[in-house]
Formats: sequence, C-alpha cells, structure tokens
Amino acid sequence: MPEIANPQLRGAVDHLITQVNPENVMAVRQVLLDEACTLRDLIARYDITGDYQPTGGIDPAAGRPGVGFTVGLCSGDPVSAPAAVSFNRKIGGVVANCRAYVADLFVSCEHLASVARTYGVTDEAIAESFRLAEERRADARRAEARL
Repeated sequence: MPEIANPQLRGAVDHLITQVNPENVMAVRQVLLDEACTLRDLIARYDITGDYQPTGGIDPAAGRPGVGFTVGLCSGDPVSAPAAVSFNRKIGGVVANCRAYVADLFVSCEHLASVARTYGVTDEAIAESFRLAEERRADARRAEARL
C-alpha cells in the first residue's frame, strides 16, 4: 500500500485508524473521500491548462492575461514579465502542494479501506462508496451550474 507523503497527515490518519471501529470505519473513510473528491474537482475546475508550467503556459512578452492558476502581465513595464513568471512559479508550488494533499487523502482512504476489510467490509461495498462519492460530487456540480 502506498505511503502518505505528508508526515502530519500520516500521523493524523494513523491516529484516526486507532479510533475507528466496525460501525464507523466506512463513515470516516467517506468523510475523507468526499473531501478528496471535492478538492480534486476544485483544482481541475480552475486549472484549465491541466498541468502547471513555470510561466503558466503564457508568454509574458506577449502580454496575454493569465488563465487558470496563472497571472499574466499587469502592464508593459519591464517588471511585469519577470514578476508574472515569479508569481506563476509560486502559484505552481501552492497548486503542487494541493495536488499532493489530495493524493495523500486518497491514499488515506485506501488505508481506511484496508482497515474496513479487516472488519469484514467487502471490496464491492468499498467500491460502491467511492461511486456514491463521485455521484454526490457530480450532483453538486450540476446544482452549481444551474445557479
């Protein structure tokens, strides 16, 4: 099983695992799963480039505005282009940390699924809980789109 990369989250999940029982393990997993799905979807919603690049996929010299998780040029002055590159690198670092946290949340869910299996929860029930989480997120996105 993959390790949780973030040491603080790893410690929190290890502590959480000592507190779950057959009656609540799937509910606890569901809370983490819902959070992981929500954060993953939010990142995907705003990261329209799909992948971070140091300049955010924007040629600062062209003066195009930022898209997704990037900033563009504020003006045509000599500081704007290097500032945009610098900001985009910093933004990229934050987004990378968010993606790593989401990955760790999904790994945490796998750890809890492993515990659930020891309590007799079937792989089918575990898969169904993931499907339900995805369905809830899709419903939420549809409801949000109607606003």
